Amino acid sequence: MKLIVALTTPQEVMTQCIGLSRQLATQYDTLFVVGEETNHPHIPVCSLEIANDRISDVLYLVEWLTTVSSRPQCSARPIEAHEGYVAVPLTCSQELLCFRDFMVQALKPLRPSMTEEHPEVMEIYAPCLTITRLRLEKQAEGAVRTVHWKGDEFTVRSCGVYTAGEHGTCMDRLAEYDFRPY
Repeated sequence: MKLIVALTTPQEVMTQCIGLSRQLATQYDTLFVVGEETNHPHIPVCSLEIANDRISDVLYLVEWLTTVSSRPQCSARPIEAHEGYVAVPLTCSQELLCFRDFMVQALKPLRPSMTEEHPEVMEIYAPCLTITRLRLEKQAEGAVRTVHWKGDEFTVRSCGVYTAGEHGTCMDRLAEYDFRPY
């Protein structure tokens, strides 16, 4: 089963992301719309293919690491388009980068090929909050000009484990764990 470990945003950030996704879906042919029930708004940490009998091990490690980590900070940058995706790129705090590195290392024994297959993955991590993906990639630049992100910094509230859908979407939430308060 393919899983995504992802950070959950505060409610106001989630609401804004869902609203912009719905807005774009009325103007363009989109491949998905983010929502609260499925295609959850998220900031990806890592994804992995795992045997069903190892899912509980993933949940344990994600819970442990999240509950001993401080809540990471993120800063939003202007909305961008890339390969049809419309997303809010994020500037990461050191806490977020460390959390991601620790998470990848903690999950590595469950899937040893996770970083050996793509060793550059650790250096190119570019977190973002995906709003949607357009069917016609060439329309994405124009779509970016029709939506605006309000707000700058926010604190991540939790980390979840989701089943992965098409286009890197988070489908079913298997578990969600709150970060340690400050």
